[in-house]
Amino acid sequence: MDYIVELIVTEDEAIQLVDKGSFRRLLQYLRPSLSDKDIPHHTKTRDEILERARLAVECVKEKLKHVDSKVSMTFDSWTSLTSDPFLSITAHYIDSPADKPHEWELRTEQLAFAPIDGNHSGSNIGRILIDTIDNYGIRNKVGWFTADNATNNDTAIQTVAANIDPTAEEWDPVEHRVR
Repeated sequence: MDYIVELIVTEDEAIQLVDKGSFRRLLQYLRPSLSDKDIPHHTKTRDEILERARLAVECVKEKLKHVDSKVSMTFDSWTSLTSDPFLSITAHYIDSPADKPHEWELRTEQLAFAPIDGNHSGSNIGRILIDTIDNYGIRNKVGWFTADNATNNDTAIQTVAANIDPTAEEWDPVEHRVR
Protein backbone atom coordinates (compact mmCIF):
# COMPACT_ATOMS: atom_id res chain seq x y z
CA MET A 1 0.00 0.00 0.00
CA ASP A 2 2.86 2.41 0.81
CA TYR A 3 4.26 2.15 -2.71
CA ILE A 4 0.87 2.45 -4.35
CA VAL A 5 0.03 5.59 -2.32
CA GLU A 6 3.45 7.03 -3.15
CA LEU A 7 2.91 6.39 -6.87
CA ILE A 8 -0.58 7.89 -6.92
CA VAL A 9 0.30 10.98 -4.87
CA THR A 10 3.79 11.86 -6.09
CA GLU A 11 3.08 11.17 -9.75
CA ASP A 12 -0.40 12.76 -9.66
CA GLU A 13 -2.00 9.61 -11.05
CA ALA A 14 -5.70 8.82 -11.01
CA ILE A 15 -6.63 6.53 -8.12
CA GLN A 16 -8.43 4.28 -10.62
CA LEU A 17 -4.99 3.24 -11.91
CA VAL A 18 -4.99 0.48 -9.29
CA ASP A 19 -8.08 -1.07 -10.90
CA LYS A 20 -6.56 -1.22 -14.38
CA GLY A 21 -5.82 -4.73 -15.58
CA SER A 22 -2.40 -3.75 -16.93
CA PHE A 23 -1.34 -2.32 -13.55
CA ARG A 24 -2.57 -5.36 -11.65
CA ARG A 25 -0.89 -7.74 -14.12
CA LEU A 26 2.38 -5.81 -13.74
CA LEU A 27 2.30 -6.26 -9.97
CA GLN A 28 1.48 -9.95 -10.35
CA TYR A 29 4.30 -10.34 -12.89
CA LEU A 30 6.75 -8.78 -10.44
CA ARG A 31 5.45 -10.93 -7.59
CA PRO A 32 3.74 -14.04 -8.96
CA SER A 33 2.55 -15.08 -5.50
CA LEU A 34 0.16 -12.09 -5.39
CA SER A 35 -3.48 -12.82 -5.99
CA ASP A 36 -5.94 -10.20 -7.17
CA LYS A 37 -7.36 -9.87 -3.65
CA ASP A 38 -3.87 -8.95 -2.34
CA ILE A 39 -3.82 -5.80 -4.49
CA PRO A 40 -5.98 -2.95 -3.13
CA HIS A 41 -8.68 -1.50 -5.34
CA HIS A 42 -9.39 2.23 -5.76
CA THR A 43 -11.78 2.53 -2.78
CA LYS A 44 -9.23 1.11 -0.33
CA THR A 45 -6.48 3.21 -1.91
CA ARG A 46 -8.62 6.37 -1.71
CA ASP A 47 -9.48 5.67 1.94
CA GLU A 48 -5.80 5.16 2.74
CA ILE A 49 -4.78 8.42 1.05
CA LEU A 50 -7.52 10.36 2.86
CA GLU A 51 -6.54 8.84 6.22
CA ARG A 52 -2.90 9.73 5.69
CA ALA A 53 -3.89 13.28 4.76
CA ARG A 54 -6.06 13.53 7.89
CA LEU A 55 -3.15 12.34 10.06
CA ALA A 56 -0.81 14.84 8.38
CA VAL A 57 -3.24 17.69 9.14
CA GLU A 58 -3.50 16.58 12.78
CA CYS A 59 0.31 16.51 13.00
CA VAL A 60 0.56 20.08 11.66
CA LYS A 61 -2.19 21.23 14.05
CA GLU A 62 -0.25 19.77 16.96
CA LYS A 63 2.97 21.50 15.83
CA LEU A 64 1.23 24.86 15.42
CA LYS A 65 -0.41 24.56 18.83
CA HIS A 66 3.02 24.76 20.46
CA VAL A 67 4.58 27.43 18.26
CA ASP A 68 5.36 30.68 20.07
CA SER A 69 6.04 32.71 16.93
CA LYS A 70 3.62 34.39 14.59
CA VAL A 71 2.42 32.28 11.68
CA SER A 72 2.63 34.12 8.39
CA MET A 73 0.99 32.84 5.24
CA THR A 74 1.39 32.94 1.52
CA PHE A 75 -1.59 32.24 -0.68
CA ASP A 76 -2.46 32.15 -4.33
CA SER A 77 -5.46 31.15 -6.38
CA TRP A 78 -5.52 29.53 -9.78
CA THR A 79 -7.89 27.79 -12.13
CA SER A 80 -7.37 24.26 -13.40
CA LEU A 81 -7.61 23.24 -17.05
CA THR A 82 -11.22 22.22 -16.35
CA SER A 83 -11.95 25.74 -14.98
CA ASP A 84 -12.09 24.67 -11.33
CA PRO A 85 -10.74 27.44 -9.04
CA PHE A 86 -8.46 26.56 -6.10
CA LEU A 87 -6.67 28.38 -3.30
CA SER A 88 -3.34 27.23 -1.90
CA ILE A 89 -2.34 28.42 1.58
CA THR A 90 1.11 27.88 3.05
CA ALA A 91 2.18 28.70 6.61
CA HIS A 92 5.64 30.00 7.54
CA TYR A 93 6.80 30.17 11.14
CA ILE A 94 9.81 29.96 13.40
CA ASP A 95 10.11 26.91 15.60
CA SER A 96 12.58 26.48 18.44
CA PRO A 97 12.88 24.28 21.51
CA ALA A 98 11.57 26.05 24.61
CA ASP A 99 14.87 25.57 26.42
CA LYS A 100 17.00 26.64 23.40
CA PRO A 101 15.31 29.65 21.78
CA HIS A 102 18.43 30.54 19.78
CA GLU A 103 18.32 27.19 17.98
CA TRP A 104 15.39 28.14 15.81
CA GLU A 105 14.34 26.83 12.42
CA LEU A 106 12.15 28.36 9.76
CA ARG A 107 9.30 25.94 9.03
CA THR A 108 6.86 25.79 6.16
CA GLU A 109 3.63 23.78 6.09
CA GLN A 110 0.95 23.45 3.42
CA LEU A 111 -2.27 24.30 5.26
CA ALA A 112 -4.83 24.09 2.48
CA PHE A 113 -5.39 23.42 -1.15
CA ALA A 114 -9.05 24.29 -1.23
CA PRO A 115 -11.61 24.59 -3.99
CA ILE A 116 -13.08 28.08 -4.27
CA ASP A 117 -16.87 28.00 -4.35
CA GLY A 118 -17.98 30.61 -6.84
CA ASN A 119 -15.59 33.20 -8.19
CA HIS A 120 -12.14 34.40 -7.08
CA SER A 121 -13.63 37.28 -5.08
CA GLY A 122 -11.82 38.63 -2.07
CA SER A 123 -14.67 37.65 0.22
CA ASN A 124 -14.53 34.03 -1.01
CA ILE A 125 -10.77 33.91 -0.59
CA GLY A 126 -11.03 35.61 2.82
CA ARG A 127 -13.60 33.04 3.95
CA ILE A 128 -11.24 30.20 3.02
CA LEU A 129 -8.36 31.93 4.82
CA ILE A 130 -10.44 32.32 7.99
CA ASP A 131 -11.72 28.72 7.79
CA THR A 132 -8.12 27.53 7.45
CA ILE A 133 -6.88 29.74 10.30
CA ASP A 134 -9.66 28.42 12.54
CA ASN A 135 -9.15 24.81 11.43
CA TYR A 136 -5.54 25.00 12.63
CA GLY A 137 -6.35 27.02 15.76
CA ILE A 138 -3.94 29.86 14.96
CA ARG A 139 -6.26 32.88 15.11
CA ASN A 140 -4.17 34.47 17.87
CA LYS A 141 -0.90 33.76 15.98
CA VAL A 142 -1.67 35.28 12.56
CA GLY A 143 1.30 37.27 11.32
CA TRP A 144 1.63 38.59 7.78
CA PHE A 145 0.17 37.56 4.44
CA THR A 146 2.07 37.47 1.16
CA ALA A 147 0.12 37.38 -2.09
CA ASP A 148 0.30 38.90 -5.54
CA ASN A 149 -1.01 42.38 -6.28
CA ALA A 150 -4.54 41.40 -7.28
CA THR A 151 -7.08 43.66 -5.55
CA ASN A 152 -9.14 40.65 -4.48
CA ASN A 153 -6.22 39.69 -2.22
CA ASP A 154 -6.47 43.09 -0.48
CA THR A 155 -10.15 42.39 0.13
CA ALA A 156 -9.34 38.87 1.36
CA ILE A 157 -6.90 40.20 3.95
CA GLN A 158 -9.41 42.87 5.02
CA THR A 159 -11.92 40.04 5.52
CA VAL A 160 -9.40 38.20 7.70
CA ALA A 161 -8.72 41.38 9.70
CA ALA A 162 -12.43 41.98 10.30
CA ASN A 163 -12.70 38.45 11.70
CA ILE A 164 -9.59 38.25 13.86
CA ASP A 165 -9.61 41.85 15.14
CA PRO A 166 -12.99 43.51 14.51
CA THR A 167 -11.88 46.68 16.32
CA ALA A 168 -8.74 46.96 14.11
CA GLU A 169 -6.77 47.97 17.20
CA GLU A 170 -4.11 45.25 17.02
CA TRP A 171 -4.17 43.81 13.50
CA ASP A 172 -4.12 46.26 10.60
CA PRO A 173 -4.64 44.58 7.20
CA VAL A 174 -2.48 47.14 5.38
CA GLU A 175 0.47 46.63 7.75
CA HIS A 176 0.16 42.85 7.57
CA ARG A 177 0.11 42.68 3.75
CA VAL A 178 3.27 41.82 1.83
CA ARG A 179 3.14 42.08 -1.96
